[in-house]
Amino acid sequence: MNKDSLNQAEVLYDCSELPIKERLFGLRYNSEQKALFAVGMTSFFLFGFDGAGLSYSRHIACNQFGRAMRLLGWDPKDNFILIAERIMGNRENYHLIDCRAPDPIFISFLKSQPLKGTYYDSKKQRLFYIEVGVDQSKEIRLVDLKDFRVKYALDDQQKEWDLEFDTELYTALPPIHDMYTYFFMKMARGSLFFKPLRGIDEKNLKDAALRL
Repeated sequence: MNKDSLNQAEVLYDCSELPIKERLFGLRYNSEQKALFAVGMTSFFLFGFDGAGLSYSRHIACNQFGRAMRLLGWDPKDNFILIAERIMGNRENYHLIDCRAPDPIFISFLKSQPLKGTYYDSKKQRLFYIEVGVDQSKEIRLVDLKDFRVKYALDDQQKEWDLEFDTELYTALPPIHDMYTYFFMKMARGSLFFKPLRGIDEKNLKDAALRL
């Protein structure tokens, strides 16, 4: 809505025009990049703004992941999206969607990760996740995504990649009772805080990355 004319509004995108009816979970606006990001059940929507109003709109379909898709993070500055795809055994595959190219590039980089907890630090472009060892010990690991296009020699010609991104140990977790099945994580003032939870709300988990 134009702040000088509150009785007028502009429709940015009409999801009813899509072949598959979309259900939106949440959205986030980045004031620095003047970008709006909306998350659907099988789609993402990107909108850019300039002094005249809407400068671009983009629909990224992720039908190949079905309804088991979960948002991990959005980086409007470097123009990529992180998602998790639920698979059998309460595990997930992690994917990166490079939106800089005219056609999005899909990159698979971590497979069969337990659904334990993730957090994307947009300031330092690091994805934190919890890994479980064969002895059931748990540790927080991270993937540094800064300059990933140069680091892994990606180009726009290939639209799908299956890579092994380098990971680093952030910290080992102390022994925690098995009743806690999920870990909520958040970065604040340079420190990573985590809270063990007995369960997770599947409904709220899909757009958790938008609310953090």
